Order: sequence, then C-alpha cells, then structure tokens
Amino acid sequence: PQDGFDLATKVAQWAKSLGKSQITTFLIRERVLEEMRKINPTAADFFRQYEKIDFGKNNFLGKDALLEQKRNGVKKILVGFEMLDRAVARHGYRVLNNTKEIGVVTSGSYAPTLKKNVGMCFVNSDYSNVGRPIEIEIRDRRYSAKIVKLPFYRRDA
Repeated sequence: PQDGFDLATKVAQWAKSLGKSQITTFLIRERVLEEMRKINPTAADFFRQYEKIDFGKNNFLGKDALLEQKRNGVKKILVGFEMLDRAVARHGYRVLNNTKEIGVVTSGSYAPTLKKNVGMCFVNSDYSNVGRPIEIEIRDRRYSAKIVKLPFYRRDA
C-alpha cells in the first residue's frame, strides 16, 4: 500500500514537471491509486514470467494466492484494445463478443500520438488473444474494437 502511494506520488511529480496543473497532477495520482487498489497483479499480467519470483526464498503477503494462480491461471486478464469505429470507450462500459458479455472497460481515451481511440479492459482469459474482434457497448449501442498488444506506444529504437 505505501509502495503504491509512493509510485502514485512519483507519477504526479512527473506530471507536474511537464507543466501540468496542481489539479491535474492530483487527479493523475488519485487515478493511479484507484487502479492499483483494484487490479490483481496476475490478472494484469505483471508477472509474465513467474520464474522471476523467488517463491522458495521467504513467505510474503499474497504468496499462496500467486502460487494458486500460477497453477490454475486467472479468469480475467487486463488487455489493451483499439476502437475500430469512431467512439471513445470509458470506464465501466461492457465488453462483448457477439451477444456474450466478456469483460469491462477500465479506461479509454483518444491517444493523440497514435491518432486512435484506445483503452484497457478486463476480459475473460479465453477472449484475450491479440487481434480478437470485440464490441464495446457505449450508451446502448455497440462499437467495433479489437484486442491489441500492450504497451500501445513503443519508442522507435
């Protein structure tokens, strides 16, 4: 918890160094904290390689839960998506595959660098493969999107 607060504060300080207002930096910090509180690290795919975690070294908070998820997998995974239709998905919108609800949007916005509407969502792990077409329900209307690889932007080498 304290590490999360420290990270969120550093992100806000970074935003401030870019000339963002005090209100904007506060909102950024709060958003980072909100996301950190609700995301399971395994579902968010932070541990792509479990081998990096030394499960034999010591006991630590959450060790049993991570070992269980390593054995059994997770039901929901955080993925990126790109809107194919002209629409912006927002937090809480439903993610669908045909008529089946498969997840929920955690965040979405226009990405000026990419010139696209993108976002992230939790989806059932069976529907998490890159390139899979999905639909996002926005104000009772469905809009086309597809699952994409994260991060959205990669700096050219």
